[in-house]
Amino acid sequence: MRGAILVAALAAACAGPDGSRRDPDWRGAPVHARQLGDRAIEVEYVAPTAGHAFTLRDVRRDGERAELVFEHVPPTADLVAQVVTPIRVEVAAERLGDAAVVTVVIVEGGRSALALIAARPR
Repeated sequence: MRGAILVAALAAACAGPDGSRRDPDWRGAPVHARQLGDRAIEVEYVAPTAGHAFTLRDVRRDGERAELVFEHVPPTADLVAQVVTPIRVEVAAERLGDAAVVTVVIVEGGRSALALIAARPR
């Protein structure tokens, strides 16, 4: 039964404002999310080189959904270290409220893309 509820919640999270389905369309570096013990969430952007900025800009809550809006700024230097650089951002449980579904949207160069959708256990 719990699995069916999570599937329904994820399906609802994928729905656009007009009822259409929205699938993740982020084409950048990998993004991961993990639930922490205090119900906070850690979002990790795995930058392919040094010099990237990944910043939480907004948390939008709507009932049982929370949308985390991040801004990604790629390096502007002509020369950057070629080292994989994980950037982790923790979002406090208080900011997420009772959200059962969390989406991560990344804004880069004025364009936004849905990076992931995650169920959040109660």
